[in-house]
Amino acid sequence: METAKHFLVTGDDSRISNFYTGGFDLAERARRQRAETDKTARILYGTPGQYKQLEGIKIEGYRGKWYVIDVAKCDQLNMTVFLLEHETFGDETEHLITDDDFRLVLEDVWNGFDDLTEEYLLDDGWYKTEESK
Repeated sequence: METAKHFLVTGDDSRISNFYTGGFDLAERARRQRAETDKTARILYGTPGQYKQLEGIKIEGYRGKWYVIDVAKCDQLNMTVFLLEHETFGDETEHLITDDDFRLVLEDVWNGFDDLTEEYLLDDGWYKTEESK
């Protein structure tokens, strides 16, 4: 049985304990709140003992480093997918979509998960946007 992966908000301020949170949006809110007192606050993803950072990611075949800007569970592809933005060029260049091991799923992404929906002929609404929440 595979252990469920979670987001973990952590940092160097030992006065605040690490904690798990349900999803990327909740983790990002918690990270921002925690960053007010701990500037090293960051989000990790995985299982205890096997967490991965969601920033400073190197993707094979691509220059520079990337960071996660959105995460979605795609039941139709049976995977969790990550939308990555380049650390240097941000939204001025294409994004990438990877699986949760940061293996490339789709390149040349300009419209977020909508590009994945179109490329893989997925049902509309498989991921939640801010407007649909």
